[in-house]
Amino acid sequence: MLCSLATKAGAMSWRRGAQSGRGTGSEGGSDKTFEMVKVSVAVVGLVAAVAGSTAVAVHHLDQTEIKRIQDKAATEIAQAKADVARVEGERRLSEERLRAEVERYKYDLRLTQT
Repeated sequence: MLCSLATKAGAMSWRRGAQSGRGTGSEGGSDKTFEMVKVSVAVVGLVAAVAGSTAVAVHHLDQTEIKRIQDKAATEIAQAKADVARVEGERRLSEERLRAEVERYKYDLRLTQT
């Protein structure tokens, strides 16, 4: 917003100078000063426009990078959850196998004792 206002102000002052007939050299120093001010305003407007567009580009890149990092983190979290579920399943299965083996040994022991 500030960039476009400064650019418009520079362009308007440039047009006013051309329409009023200034720059003929009749007053010497004051016309040159006025021209320098117009050029300075135009340059400031251009610099502000470039800075504004650069800020927008940087913001867009930052948002893109943030989204990429969030997506990567979400993927890693989902993978970690899947790994935990797999390990828990393996642990339960191992416990069930051990319980079955203990029961089989108990049964074998009872058979040998009778």
